[in-house]
Amino acid sequence: MSIPEDAKLSPESTDILKRLLCDVNDRLGANGIHEIKNHPFFKGFDWENVRQMKSPFTPKIKDDEDCSRFDKFEEETPFYPIDDPHGTGTN
Repeated sequence: MSIPEDAKLSPESTDILKRLLCDVNDRLGANGIHEIKNHPFFKGFDWENVRQMKSPFTPKIKDDEDCSRFDKFEEETPFYPIDDPHGTGTN
């Protein structure tokens, strides 16, 4: 996996991304959550009180179906075959 230099990520950020976005057998956390919690990216993070912490960013949303924070893309034909259990070529 290659992360572009123009992303300007810290070495800790780059390392955790590479160790999470890899083969499942080599993935950070494969031997337990302690591997992730102890990664230098989370140095100083208070895992004991995480549920009581206020989020540094809370998006304003209109309702449960508000998707305004997501980018809009044109619909495209899927690049993968659609399941057709009857082999008819129709859905």
